[in-house]
Parts: sequence; C-alpha cells; structure tokens
Amino acid sequence: DIQLTANAGSITTGNLSTSQSNSVNSSGLVKLRAFDNVTTGSIVTSNVNGSGNSGGAGDVAVTALRGGISIADIDAYSQSQPLSSTSYGGGNVNLNAGTSVSVGDINIYSDGDFSFGTGGNATINANGGSVITGAIVTGGTLFVSHAGNIILRATDNVTVGGNIDTSSGSGNGGEVTLYALGGTLDVVGAIDAYGGSSGGEVTLYSTGTDQTSLS
Repeated sequence: DIQLTANAGSITTGNLSTSQSNSVNSSGLVKLRAFDNVTTGSIVTSNVNGSGNSGGAGDVAVTALRGGISIADIDAYSQSQPLSSTSYGGGNVNLNAGTSVSVGDINIYSDGDFSFGTGGNATINANGGSVITGAIVTGGTLFVSHAGNIILRATDNVTVGGNIDTSSGSGNGGEVTLYALGGTLDVVGAIDAYGGSSGGEVTLYSTGTDQTSLS
C-alpha cells in the first residue's frame, strides 16, 4: 500500500505504483490526503497475470480538502491471460477536491473470460470547481460479471475528453451519472452502458447556459 497525508500543505509526487504481475494476490491501495493540493504522475494499482488467474486491483482514494487534484492517469484494472483464466475485479477510484479535479484516462475494468469480480466504480467530486477527465473504462470482456458505475459531480463544468465505457457483455452495464451543477457538460466521445443482462442508466445534468454536448 501507499498512504501519504499532509495535514497542512500539499502533496506532490511522481508516478505511484502498487501493481502486481503474475500473481493471484490483490494489488495494494493508494491513499493520498492533503489539506491543500494533490499533484501526482500516473497511479497504477493494476493486477495483470499473463499465464493464469489474476487477483484484484487496488483502490485509489485521493482527497484535497481545500485545494485541487491533478493526476496524469489511473490504471486500476485486473487482467488475466489466457482469456480462459479468471480476473477478480478492477479497483475503485474516489477523488474528492475542495476546488477542481483534473485526471487523464481512468482504466478500472476487469478483463478475463471468467471475471468473478466487477469493474471498479469511479466517483469524482469537485466541490468548488470543475471536473476534467480523459476516457473512463469500467467494463470488461464478454463474461465480466458487472461493469462499474461512474459518478462525476462538479459545482462548475464537467468535461470528459474521451469515451465512457461501462459495458458488460453478459452482466449488467454500469450506471453513468454526470452532474455539472453550475456550468456546462461536455463528453467528447461516446457513452456505452450496454449490458447483456441489463443496460446501465445514464443521467446527464447541467444548469449551464451552453447546451450539453455529446459527440
């Protein structure tokens, strides 16, 4: 595990990794908490096994009580090879900032023919600013149990600079909830919440003057 706390001040780091390779054990979590800002490179808690079953990916929890959060990318997926192997689930991502949140791509899917775990959930709150992300993937392969849910909530704007994928080939698609409480909502890519059992509900809410954009 990686756990860092700054009760007065900010946290600034490079890349952080607790990833596991060729192991059925779960990866460690990453937990960062600062009074002001949190700035990091990529965070990787993935679990990849190229020759058999893989354990679960680690969770990622980042809190900036008074400041903002900036993260390059987050990889917290679980992947097993060959495809007949078992994958035990993606990690959950929770980002909470006093101002804005900026993060690149978020990959928290579960990939394997027999995925007893689910895709991870992504919850991002910008309590005094905007949320900006890249693509977000919480789904998985044909036999993933259930895809993870996505909740993005900002007092200003929400911008997703890529596709949102909460699909599940045989299970339930994950829910997608995007709130731009005082600004505009812009999703550059597609939203796929397909589920072989049932699709995930998609909720888009914006009070901004500009029209919500889905391209």
